[in-house]
Amino acid sequence: MEVYRWLLFVYLYYFQGILMATESTYLCNVCKCTRLKKGLKIDCSGQLKKEFKITSLPVDTMWIDLSENYIKEIKWKFPKKIEFINLSRNNISALLGKPFSGLKNLRYLNLEENNLTLTESVFYPDLFLSLRSLGTLNIKKNAKNNVNSNAIDRAFSRLVSLKTLKVDIPLNFTFGEGFKNLRKLSVLDASGITGFCNIWSISADFFKNIPFLKEIDISKCKISHISKGPFKLLPHLKKLDISHNKELGFASLPNATFGLNETSIQVFYADDIHCTLGIGTKMRISHIENLWFTKLVEASFAQNRMELIGKGVLPNMPTTLEKLSFALNRLTTGIYLFEFFSLRNLKEYNMTLLLKPVKYFPEVFEECNERKDFEISVVSSKNKYHEYLNVQRKRVLTNITVYLPPNLETIYANSSKLYGGIPKVTLNATKLRNIYVQNNLFFSWDQPVFGFDLVENVDLSDNFCSRISPRFTASGTGLKYLNIARNFLSRPIQMDKRCQLFKYQRKLEEFDLSNNRLIHLPICTFQNMVKLRKLKLNHNKLIGVNFRIHHMTNLSYIDLSDNRLTGFTNETMQAFSHIFKKSKLLINLQRNNLYCSCQNLEFLTWLYVNRIYFLNFQKYSCSDRSNQFNFHYMEQSLQKLQLDCMDYDFWIITTTVSITLVTSVILVIIIRKNIWHIRYFLHKSKRHNDGFTSNIKEEELSNLITEPDLLSSIADESFERTSQYGMMQGQRQYFYHAFISYVGENRGFVFQKMKPKLEAKGLRLLIRDIHFEIGNSKIDNIMKAIGRSQSTICVVSKAYLKSKWRTYELNMAKMEGLKERGTLGYVRLILMSDLFEGGCDTAIKDFIEKKLFLDYPPEDSSLQEEFWENLIRVIKNTG
Repeated sequence: MEVYRWLLFVYLYYFQGILMATESTYLCNVCKCTRLKKGLKIDCSGQLKKEFKITSLPVDTMWIDLSENYIKEIKWKFPKKIEFINLSRNNISALLGKPFSGLKNLRYLNLEENNLTLTESVFYPDLFLSLRSLGTLNIKKNAKNNVNSNAIDRAFSRLVSLKTLKVDIPLNFTFGEGFKNLRKLSVLDASGITGFCNIWSISADFFKNIPFLKEIDISKCKISHISKGPFKLLPHLKKLDISHNKELGFASLPNATFGLNETSIQVFYADDIHCTLGIGTKMRISHIENLWFTKLVEASFAQNRMELIGKGVLPNMPTTLEKLSFALNRLTTGIYLFEFFSLRNLKEYNMTLLLKPVKYFPEVFEECNERKDFEISVVSSKNKYHEYLNVQRKRVLTNITVYLPPNLETIYANSSKLYGGIPKVTLNATKLRNIYVQNNLFFSWDQPVFGFDLVENVDLSDNFCSRISPRFTASGTGLKYLNIARNFLSRPIQMDKRCQLFKYQRKLEEFDLSNNRLIHLPICTFQNMVKLRKLKLNHNKLIGVNFRIHHMTNLSYIDLSDNRLTGFTNETMQAFSHIFKKSKLLINLQRNNLYCSCQNLEFLTWLYVNRIYFLNFQKYSCSDRSNQFNFHYMEQSLQKLQLDCMDYDFWIITTTVSITLVTSVILVIIIRKNIWHIRYFLHKSKRHNDGFTSNIKEEELSNLITEPDLLSSIADESFERTSQYGMMQGQRQYFYHAFISYVGENRGFVFQKMKPKLEAKGLRLLIRDIHFEIGNSKIDNIMKAIGRSQSTICVVSKAYLKSKWRTYELNMAKMEGLKERGTLGYVRLILMSDLFEGGCDTAIKDFIEKKLFLDYPPEDSSLQEEFWENLIRVIKNTG
């Protein structure tokens, strides 16, 4: 009995191993799997297609990333030992069936960016019942709706080991009684920068049920009201970030900082808590006096329109302060400069980018109501909520129209620190003709500007722009002068294959595109600019002039200096010659990489003939400094180059063509004559690595012959362990007696006649419809079959000789016999009756002459038995 028990144990152990291997293969076919000491790590991030269904996971999985897929619900069970689960950026809207049941080892769970709402139907009481080790939970970018948080308290109360909670906070959310169990919760990330946050008002008891917090991030949460001392209930608090809540203002700091001396606060961020636009702000002692009694190490008040620091502010900062930032403000000189000495422990002071401009658009049109110093924060939360809703309604903007003086003709806004993208806007100015906005930071021009069609002169140079769209340029239909030099427009212009960017600039007369790092211009870039007179493309990286210019009959100047031009194509030279006849065009080609060689002789000759059209012609130089070509004495240099090129051109070309032709003919003859030899040797080395010598006992093979799938897998495994030919008692051993080559029309003969009769005699046959490996190429399967078989039997019919792949099998088997086995007898043909209805095909001529074939007799013939005996004898004696 004890023996049976041990046998059962061993059986179950191996069965579990096979099951684990099967599960691993199923998922690891499409995902990246890594074997670690603790278990299996599976990375399926963005790898699963919509139709892929997960039914189970390997039992030893300890880490899995299923983010960025199309998962809508969890229909599988996670392994008990798993520690890390990432399900972010999917379409999960429900967590039915307790998907995390039994996961006592789970330490990290990410459900970010799904469709989960903070309601009891989603976060039901027993959802996290088993997660006793969970340290980090991320459910951000899910809930946008208002909730009653009391309904989800019981679910979160189970997370007794939770240390970090990343959560969206919708309007009216509160941390209810259930959160009191989270005694290890130290980090709360509710930032609206990385999720959805709409707290609006923080009451004095907002954090009373989570008193163990050490870090709080409530940046960009649309907070406009903070009651007095909501953070004093958090004695362990070390870091607080209330940045990017634009309506707080410095006036809210006294309430926000009240009682911080009763905490362990070390880091305090209050960046960007003022509206973007407005007059400069001033920091007063009353704003920061509550910080005096803290042990603050780092504080930041960046991007607050701060223009002045009041007298006494710095001396009232904590003496423990080591880092202080007033970056991105507007600070002017003041008496505070003499008070820095009071911050004796200060190690880092940041005042960078004090002159950086604000992002004018679209924030210039936002309504923002920041707190003022004279406002008293005693309004009830209910009234504040109604006030908030009214403000939200006011912020809906339907149209932006800029009304300018009716007689305004010119706007000078150059070097004005304008920043951002040019917005979708309507200009109400019927007489506006000139706009100068160069040397600013308008880095994106992708919105339409209505009322722009009468403007004639626009200068947008030096704006660091890297984006431009047809929507913007379509507005400037009346432009005559356009300067967009010294930007970064190379990519958008080169990607404009359909030439929509400057499609509507039909009236343009002067166009400056210099200093834009252009390498290539689409051929139709300037196709509609028939009135163009001046075109500047200097200081770019152009390697060719391949855009259309023949229609620019008014062109008088084109600057192509400081590029990488080596010359012009014949088409370009013809286009310029056409323009020369109709206008006095001047071209500047200075400081380019002009080739002065025989290959460029035609261009140099054309350049000399038309030299009067090229500005500062004598100053041109060759890219090859060792070349003796001199543009100052171009006639003599050109004559010398023509003589040098004339002596060799004809003979070099003739000799090169002849050698190439003769070599090509010889190669074609050799290849055609030895095509099958070449094909065979190309695949021989690859097949050699897949060789096979069976180490399986004969009686074991007889038991396995009825299970072809298992047999194939064992064969493949053995092939990886051995070379192509194994030695046993001095003889070569093969796994199959014969590889059967046949065409689809003879499949019935192979399966109904041939296979039963030969296998009944103990012969092992390799048949493609059974043994060829799915996923391998046909060539690999054929070469492996030939190498693994003692002989190759070809069932030859008319259809067989017409088949491309069967002809390939026949010839490869023939090469195997001649090159590797030393005899053509390795291959035998079975000639079917329909083959003799015509002449003998040359493909089997060698086999016919050497009598390496068997004629298949009619079905009712008495020769049938003799035929099968002969075939069996041939197969057994081959090798």
